Amino acid sequence: MTDKTMNRIDHSIRNVKFAVIGQLLSITLSFISRTIFVRILGSEYLGLNGLFTNISSVLSLVELGFGSAIVYSMYKPFAENDSEKIRSLLALYRKTYLLLGTVIAIIGGAFTPFVKHLIKDIPDLPYINQIYLLFVAMTALSYLFSYNRSLFIADQKKYIDSIFYFGFLSLSTVIQIIFLFLTKNYIVYLVIRVVAILLDNGLITIKVYKKYPFIRSKKPVHKLTLEDKYVLSKNIKALFMHRIGTVVITGTSSIIISKFIGLVAVGLYSNYQMITQALVLLLNMVFQSVTPSIGNLGVTENKATIHGVFCHLNFICYWLFSFSSISLFVLLNPFITIWLGDSFVFSNEIVLLIVLLFYQQGLRNSIMTFRDALGLFWYDRYKPVLEATLNLIISIILVQKIGIMGVILGTILSTFLSGFWIESYVLFRHGFDMHPASYYKDYFVKLVLLFVIGSITYLVCLVPISNAYLAFVYKAFACLVIPNGAIVVLYAKTSEFAFTKTIVKGFLAKGVER
Repeated sequence: MTDKTMNRIDHSIRNVKFAVIGQLLSITLSFISRTIFVRILGSEYLGLNGLFTNISSVLSLVELGFGSAIVYSMYKPFAENDSEKIRSLLALYRKTYLLLGTVIAIIGGAFTPFVKHLIKDIPDLPYINQIYLLFVAMTALSYLFSYNRSLFIADQKKYIDSIFYFGFLSLSTVIQIIFLFLTKNYIVYLVIRVVAILLDNGLITIKVYKKYPFIRSKKPVHKLTLEDKYVLSKNIKALFMHRIGTVVITGTSSIIISKFIGLVAVGLYSNYQMITQALVLLLNMVFQSVTPSIGNLGVTENKATIHGVFCHLNFICYWLFSFSSISLFVLLNPFITIWLGDSFVFSNEIVLLIVLLFYQQGLRNSIMTFRDALGLFWYDRYKPVLEATLNLIISIILVQKIGIMGVILGTILSTFLSGFWIESYVLFRHGFDMHPASYYKDYFVKLVLLFVIGSITYLVCLVPISNAYLAFVYKAFACLVIPNGAIVVLYAKTSEFAFTKTIVKGFLAKGVER
C-alpha cells in the first residue's frame, strides 16, 4: 500500500475506534436512563419524548443539507493545505448556521399551539407546551458553534469530535439519571441536556481555535469564486431534496403512530427504536468515520481504485448488518421482556418488519457513504421526494388497516421501490463509470443468505430453557457463533475478507495518537 493509503487507513481506524467506544458508552447509559425514565415517569412521558424527538428531526429540515455540502467542499482544500479557502468556507458556514438556529427557534415556537393536534387521546400531563419548547431549544442551539466541527471531519480527525460529543452526552446522561431520582421532573431532565449542548459546542470551538489557529486570522476573508459558489449552491439544492426524504422517512413514523394509534403505542415503539437506532448509530460510526478518507480518496485516486475500496467496504457493511439483523430478530423480545416486562413486547411479525427495515437501511450505508464522500448529490436529487411521497401515502393507508406494521411496511416498500435502485445506479454510473448489475445480483444473493442463515439460527434458538436469563445467554451465544461462522466459511478466500482482516487487526493493534 502507498503512504497515502496507509495514512487514510490510520485516520479511519482512529476515527472508528473513538466513535465505537463513545457509542458503546452512550448506549449503555441510554439503557440505564431509559429504564429509570420508564419506572419513574411512565409510558405516556416516554411516548411524548418519542413524538417530540420526531418533531425536532422535522424542524432540522431547515438545515437544507448545507453542512454536508460545506464538509464536501473542504476535502480538497485540506488535501491541498489551502487555508484561505477553508477560512472562506467556514465564514459562510458560520453565518448560515447562526441564521438557521434562529429560523428553527422561530418556526418551532410558532408551531406550539398545534402540537396537541398530533396526539390522539391527549393524556393529562402538565406543561406539554413547555416540554415541546425545550425540544425546540435543543434543536436550535445545536447549530450554535457546531459548524466548527466540520474542520475536524474534513481533516480526517473526526475522533476529536467524537471525544467531545460522546463525553458531554455521557456526562449529561449521568446527571439526568441522578436528577430523575432526586426530582422526578421531566423538565429538569431536559434542561440538563440543553446546558450540555451549549457546553459541548462552546468547548469544541476552543479546541478548534487551538488546532487551527489560521481561522482566527484578522486578515479579510477571501470571497468564494463564482465557480465555488455555483458548485456549493448546486450541492445544497440537491442535499435539501435528500434531507426532505430523510426527515419524512425517519422522522414521521412516531407522528403517524401518535395521530392514528396513540401516545402509548409511540412509547412502546420508541423502545424498539432506541435499541435499533443505538445499534445503527454504532455501526454507522464505522462508515461516518471513513467518509473523510473516502473524500480524500475521491480527489486523489482513479475510479477503479475507488470502486475496489467500495467493494471492500460493502462486504464489511453486509457482515455487520446481517449479523446484527439476525441477532435482533432472535433477541429483541427476550431482551425487552427481561428489561421492561411482557407488557412492552410486540408480536414476532412486527419485530420481523422492524428488523427488515433495520437491515434494508443498513445496507444503504456503503452506497450513501461513497455518494456523500464523492459529492454525487445532484444526480439523484428527485429520488428523496419520490421516496418520501410513497412513504407517507403507503404508511397512512396501511396504519389504518394493520396498525404499527403498516407504518414500518410503508417505509420498507417506499425505499425498495425508489431509493434502492436509484442510489446504486447513480453511484455506479457517475462514481465508478460502471453499470450496477453486479451490485444488484450480489445484493439479492446476500439477502437469500441472510434468510437461510437467520432461519438456521432461529431454529437452533428454539431449544426450551425455563430460566429467562440462561435462555437469553444461550440465544446470544448462538447468534454470535452461527451467523459469523457462516460468513467466515463462505467468504474466507475472498479479497474482501482479507481486507477486513487487515482493518480489524489494525483496529485492535494500533495505538491512539496522543
